[in-house]
Amino acid sequence: MIKEIVFTGPDTKTLRGGNFLRVISSSADVDIEFKNNNTRLDEKAEGVVEGDYFDFTQASREGDRYFDHVTITSAAAQTVVIHITDGKSGSARLSGSVSVAGASGLQSAADVSIAATSTQQVIAQNLSRKKLHLANLSNSVSLRWGDAATTAARGGLLHPGMVVEIENTAAVYVYNPDAAPVDVAIVEET
Repeated sequence: MIKEIVFTGPDTKTLRGGNFLRVISSSADVDIEFKNNNTRLDEKAEGVVEGDYFDFTQASREGDRYFDHVTITSAAAQTVVIHITDGKSGSARLSGSVSVAGASGLQSAADVSIAATSTQQVIAQNLSRKKLHLANLSNSVSLRWGDAATTAARGGLLHPGMVVEIENTAAVYVYNPDAAPVDVAIVEET
């Protein structure tokens, strides 16, 4: 049974029992007492909030209910949704919304020629960038890519013909170890 309980202010409500209780939703905490034959079974559960649950399925004998009724007390005006069953059950649903923001555009830049034995900025910082695709257009020279400190011994390797996908908004630099200029191709996703 899923029961929606409306509290218009401080109040106590009584529901039928079972072996399992979950607070599906609440905007403030509640106190819960489990009773059997009008006797409280355990200490009162205080400060119970959305998502909390009580599982007595192992404590009860098959076919019996651990608690025959439950009282729920709220100090605040709110709507509380409670799930009570004789056996353990529930839902893995989550409430809320999810937004997936992918790239909304492509920006192809002109090929950049990296001068011989030098490190050069190939694209400036772009805070709107989601990804950058950097391609080595050489068929024989391996390059290095990274920040302004990229050198022959620093930075990621970019082998001949290789394309690297960079998820970063920073400026990107390329080091060319060769005695001749080498071109790279760049596409930005924003």
